[in-house]
Amino acid sequence: MGALRAKVGAPDPADLEAATVEHALKAAGGDVRRFLAGLGSSGGGVDEALLADLGAALEAAEKEGGASLAGGGDGGAGAAKAWAAFGAKVGSLAKAKGLDDLARVREEAALASAADTLAALRGAAADAVEAAARRDGLPAGDVDLGALKPKW
Repeated sequence: MGALRAKVGAPDPADLEAATVEHALKAAGGDVRRFLAGLGSSGGGVDEALLADLGAALEAAEKEGGASLAGGGDGGAGAAKAWAAFGAKVGSLAKAKGLDDLARVREEAALASAADTLAALRGAAADAVEAAARRDGLPAGDVDLGALKPKW
């Protein structure tokens, strides 16, 4: 999958995800709480229980650091301590949720993406076959898409 992506010049999904997260955090003005709220409202498939756990980790980290991680703060020693605590809590949460094996998580995400793409292609092919049957006045029926062979 990676070789094909490189051959066609498609970016690595992990790089896209990192850029998306960075953009969303900047769009939230650096406010982690607003960023997390945006993840929940974006419909991006983020697990609500995970968001709740991240919110609790944020609360605990801000208490521990004695500073808010909302954007526009003074960024002093308290904020640095809160960021460090938040990073540690997110790391622990990732491990507890089985998200700490980045290679495995990336592979699973790539497989899920490929499965979604394949399902979309199958649906488009079935729609095209159905439209062609209607256009040509042929009887509609179930077509075994797996039996179709390319013409090249």
